[in-house]
Amino acid sequence: MAEWNPVMREHVRRYEDRESRYYFLSNKIQNELIKKIADEIKGMIIKKIQGAKYFYVIVDCTPDISHHEQMTLIL
Repeated sequence: MAEWNPVMREHVRRYEDRESRYYFLSNKIQNELIKKIADEIKGMIIKKIQGAKYFYVIVDCTPDISHHEQMTLIL
């Protein structure tokens, strides 16, 4: 994220240069960030679908190495 976000880049730089002792990217915060990013991406996809005249839905399922079914959804 630091590659594209100047605020995050500055935060990471300060942590790496030991200017700050605090690291605010705990697993809880990381999960919150991932959820927010996923919600934003879903919103963009929904907007594109709503603006399209036609679209396709392709679903494929296959078991992974641990025999759990993995589903791929392509719009």
